[in-house]
Amino acid sequence: MSDFDEILETEEDQITGVIPELVKVLAILSYIGHGFLIIIMLIGMAFFASASSSNLGGIMGAQMNGMIGAIIVIFILFIGLSIMSIIGAVKMQKGKKIGFVLFAIGSGLLGVVFLLSGAEQFINLVLGLIMIGLVVAFGTQLKYLK
Repeated sequence: MSDFDEILETEEDQITGVIPELVKVLAILSYIGHGFLIIIMLIGMAFFASASSSNLGGIMGAQMNGMIGAIIVIFILFIGLSIMSIIGAVKMQKGKKIGFVLFAIGSGLLGVVFLLSGAEQFINLVLGLIMIGLVVAFGTQLKYLK
């Protein structure tokens, strides 16, 4: 075997055996982003839970209790999708393709919801594009995952 063949074989082993740096960077960005989203949702839940027993709850009356229940369910759904995305990013960082499926479902659904609500606030449009962009970026790295 020539030196050229040996160099090619070692490069192929390195590509399949090592997770690229881009996957690690994307995973860290996902941890930060989804962790921040979970914190925001928990703060929102606490705010709405305390608002129902405050003067705001007294002003709105019975409508407030029904609305708070729906808002809390939405917050819990967003937290669940964020946790699913974080679990997916962890699995991808460990080199498993199943992590992409989890990440794509969680971040994809959150991204679509944020994009659809983008007409309300510009930040929602930006968040939706970032989440969809992360799914696409992870998708380009699937060839390195097992």
